[in-house]
Amino acid sequence: MIKFISILIFAATLNSCSTTQCKPEDLAAQKKPTNEKITKSIKPENYMKKIKVYKQDGSIQCEDGTGTSLEKMSVELSGLTIHQKEKKHDGLLRAQMCGNPTGQCNVFEINETDLIHAEKLGFKIWKND
Repeated sequence: MIKFISILIFAATLNSCSTTQCKPEDLAAQKKPTNEKITKSIKPENYMKKIKVYKQDGSIQCEDGTGTSLEKMSVELSGLTIHQKEKKHDGLLRAQMCGNPTGQCNVFEINETDLIHAEKLGFKIWKND
């Protein structure tokens, strides 16, 4: 019986060192943050909330070359940080008829703090994602 208990204690001790870090220097390194971790955590993109805004590009069905490009419309948002830009359809159904709008939109990801400025320029919050 004593032998059995000794083996259980030995196995438990051996198992505890195999599943966690047992060396004191390993534990100290784990608790102490490195400068790299601190630097990564304080970058503005890690705490700045982003939001997507859009504006119809003005493209018309059956009329190639109509509509404002992403690059041209991004000039309207000059002074604001644009994280991402893309063309997307607004998701609404439209009659398939020449002369009607296509529903294509220019969508920009900006900082939430710039939303008021973007809305003054005619942009709206994109909620289709």
